[in-house]
Amino acid sequence: MRILTGAIAMAAVYTAFALIPIGGAEPDAVLTLGCALALAMAIAVVASLVNWSRRLHFEVWFLLLYLNLAAVAVEGRLFAPAVARPAQLPANLAQLAVASLGVAGVAAAWFGRRQAGWRTTPVWPVTGWVWRLVVAAGVYFVLYLVIGGINFTLVTKPYYETHAGGVSMPPAEVIFVYEPVRGLMIALSVL
Repeated sequence: MRILTGAIAMAAVYTAFALIPIGGAEPDAVLTLGCALALAMAIAVVASLVNWSRRLHFEVWFLLLYLNLAAVAVEGRLFAPAVARPAQLPANLAQLAVASLGVAGVAAAWFGRRQAGWRTTPVWPVTGWVWRLVVAAGVYFVLYLVIGGINFTLVTKPYYETHAGGVSMPPAEVIFVYEPVRGLMIALSVL
């Protein structure tokens, strides 16, 4: 019951912030709530299995949720600028930050221990973290190019050529600038 009520609370907080319209775009309430419930249930199940302090719960869930959602928002702005307007990116990132802070706060309050706990992650010097992040971002970028190239060739090329659903192919130099940044955001979210 605790998992279900925690998931509902997290989904409600996320949905409340995600449904605020930005730039005249009206979010789909049913889709937003459904996605929020699925995501919140996954967070609640995992959060209930770990014995972390409230602070650690907050840090982990905020970084995991925000950095991954922000990476998706950046990609949406690159590949579907007609739908996800680039001028709205700062407002969208702020909205995602507030929603992620809310979800992380609920997860910390619902599942975290009151007393401060020890971190479960190993403590490496900063240089150890930096090289791991660079390698992870580099691996992401290489895999993005290889798998994305295969996917483009076999599946999505007609969509980009006809601009179906508002998608368009950004110039290669844009991909080479933004995708390593997305790789870094995703790597940061899981380290």
